Amino acid sequence: MGSLRVFLDANVLFSMAYSGKQRSRAYILVDLAKAKKINLYVSSYVVEEAKRNLEIKRPEALEELSEILQTCQFLPDYFESQHQALESLPEGDRPILATAIENKMTHLLTGNIRDFKKLLGKRIAEVWILTPKDFLHRQNVK
Repeated sequence: MGSLRVFLDANVLFSMAYSGKQRSRAYILVDLAKAKKINLYVSSYVVEEAKRNLEIKRPEALEELSEILQTCQFLPDYFESQHQALESLPEGDRPILATAIENKMTHLLTGNIRDFKKLLGKRIAEVWILTPKDFLHRQNVK
């Protein structure tokens, strides 16, 4: 399981920070990363989006976000990719999938069911696009 390269969308970061360790099931991802069972990745693009939303909705959760980010590695952002699946996404979500593809992630975890609906559960250019819940289920994490 340790070779899994898991890219987190902004809404996953936001949800984990907003809810905290006690209430977010997705926080298990941080525990798995600390145990070296998976590798978590983010990019400046997703971190800035998560920060912007936390500043508006729950500024006190920014400290929690900082703790989460300590378990993540930063990737360079990509705003374009040749993969046609990007066309099915709104413009603001395209850099998220492009970054996952171009950095050769094994998984992209998103809670953005509305915009990623057509891609959820699919493998695009070697990247599985899943919700955190589906990812944890596939990894047999209870």
